Amino acid sequence: EKMVNQMKDASVLSQHREVRFPHFPYEEYERRLTKARELMGRYGIDALLLFAPEDIFYYTGFKKENLAVEKRWRRGCVFPKKGEIVMLMGNEVFFNATITSWVKDIRGWGGPPELGRPPDFVDGYVGLIKEMGLHNKVLGLEFWDEAPAIQVDMSWSEFDAIRRALPGAKLVDAGPMIWEQRMIKTPFEIGVIKELMKITVNGFNAGLEAVREGTTEIKIVTR
Repeated sequence: EKMVNQMKDASVLSQHREVRFPHFPYEEYERRLTKARELMGRYGIDALLLFAPEDIFYYTGFKKENLAVEKRWRRGCVFPKKGEIVMLMGNEVFFNATITSWVKDIRGWGGPPELGRPPDFVDGYVGLIKEMGLHNKVLGLEFWDEAPAIQVDMSWSEFDAIRRALPGAKLVDAGPMIWEQRMIKTPFEIGVIKELMKITVNGFNAGLEAVREGTTEIKIVTR
């Protein structure tokens, strides 16, 4: 019974304010959220409905750990202009989300019936939007009409079901808003990029130093 209660309540596992893996300081996410909310105000968006793994990672720290696209792996988050972000994770990734994301309110869907979770992702996600009072607001989605596209982990039929379940909402393209933010790197992000460049250059230099006449590729790789 204790284990079931823990599986129902993600807050039991996510009381930390620092992301453990990868290690990004919470302050960096705070800056991203503040900037995003400023842009939402300018674009007239009340909340972002995020399904692309890269965008979920950018704002929450949760990184997709597999390439699966089956419905049972569906995940998403609701990022309101006012209020806290809420994530909806499939049973397979629920625990991973609680220990890799700074977000406190992480909900699950699917899994054993005794958990009392929504059995269907679309129903659970629509219910979450209504619970947050966003069912008649302007909702920004990753349509990517005027911005570089990122693959969204959701089928057309699922998107259409969400759209039809929210007749009072206005759905708009959040792509331009998201890319306006992401194309300008923060000082922390610039520092990470510089460090990665150093590691890459050191790796190339080590490889070049290992190259000698008669050296095989296997010897270079194993050095």
